[in-house]
Amino acid sequence: MVHSFLSAQKIKVANFVITEKLLTSCNNAANRYKMYMLEKKMEKEQTVKGKKRKVLQEELTTAKKRKSELETVAKKLVDTANQKAKEAEKKTDAATMKTLLIQSNASREKAEGIKARDIPAQLKEIKDIEDKLKKLE
Repeated sequence: MVHSFLSAQKIKVANFVITEKLLTSCNNAANRYKMYMLEKKMEKEQTVKGKKRKVLQEELTTAKKRKSELETVAKKLVDTANQKAKEAEKKTDAATMKTLLIQSNASREKAEGIKARDIPAQLKEIKDIEDKLKKLE
C-alpha cells in the first residue's frame, strides 16, 4: 500500500521523508494490533474456560444425582430389611422365618455396603469436581 501510494504521488522511495508523526502513527498501529490480538486470545481463553465450566457443572449435577439415588436405594433396602424382619416375627414356621431373616439381613448388608463404600466415593467425586470448578474461577 505504501509503495502504491508513493508511486501514485510520484515520490521516489529514496526521497521519502520519515517524520516523527509517521513513526508515531506506525507505533500506534502496531500497539492497536497487539491489543486486538491480546483481546482475541483472552476471548478464546474465556470460551475454553466456559466450556470446561459447563462440562464440570454437568458432571457435578450427575454426581449429585447419583449420590441421591444411592441414598434412596440404601433407604429402600433398609425399609425392605425391616419389613422382612417384621414378617418373620409374625411367622410360626421356622423355615419361613429363617428365609425372611436371611433376606432381611441380605438387604441390610447391601444397604450398609452402599452407605460405607458407594456414598463416600460419590461424595469424594463431588468434592473433586467442586475443587476443579473453584480452580477455573
